Amino acid sequence: MLLSQELCPPELFRRSEFYEFARQIDGMHCTGGCIWRRSNQALTLTATRGGRKGEFDETTRNVTETLLPHLNRAHALQQRLQIQAATVSVLDALPTAILLLGPSGQVLYVNTAAEQILRSGDGLYVRDGTLLASDTKANAGLRHAIRTAASPGKTLDCPTAVLVPRPSLRRDYQVVVSPLLKAIPQFLAMPAQTIAVLTTDPHAQPLSGGLIRQLYGLTPKEAELTARLAAGLSLEEAAEHLAMTYETARTHLRRIFMKTDTQRQSELALLLGRLPQVIRQV
Repeated sequence: MLLSQELCPPELFRRSEFYEFARQIDGMHCTGGCIWRRSNQALTLTATRGGRKGEFDETTRNVTETLLPHLNRAHALQQRLQIQAATVSVLDALPTAILLLGPSGQVLYVNTAAEQILRSGDGLYVRDGTLLASDTKANAGLRHAIRTAASPGKTLDCPTAVLVPRPSLRRDYQVVVSPLLKAIPQFLAMPAQTIAVLTTDPHAQPLSGGLIRQLYGLTPKEAELTARLAAGLSLEEAAEHLAMTYETARTHLRRIFMKTDTQRQSELALLLGRLPQVIRQV
């Protein structure tokens, strides 16, 4: 924390090239302190006033020194909020539905994919801050999995996955419940012991042909065929969807195997299942 007269004596300042400029902006006296500094970056607090009001004194120094720690904490909080916002944007881009629960099972956070599932009301919903399944048996399994995840290491019985039927009769949601034993630094006020619930919708948008084509240098037809196979179709079904003969599809598949360094459809399916699905292209 410095006062202007400590940086430059008034008589010397009046002879400097900055004197006339300071008079024009009515900033003859100044005071300031460093809120935060790292490497060649710094955040400072600065105040100026005209010459007629006199120099800043020790009272000003004391007030500013009182403010600086609070401003430092405010800056640190702002940085954490920015990191949290970036983390949330990444989670919202994931195709997997993610819910974070507190130790007692209350819902603390849902990403965009999870919010869409909950809004559909097709098997999973939240009531009074609690994640529930509409199917009685699945709900009992889900509640048991959450209780087990809330007390890791206390039992050998540790269910982690639950199939949740859907009233629409579409394929069941695949729900995995896992404890997070360490606090997530990117999330403010999140309890140290948090439960992660990951839900996959088998009917979710499949991996795009555009992404597959970029990664492995496939032709448009090969990429379309690969995308259909990744969605769970057989080779015969994929060929019918793409209006090609079965033999043509087999020829394309042989080329796909060569380009992806796989030898059978099961290996190709495993490879595609590990690909990032955040980037979706037409």
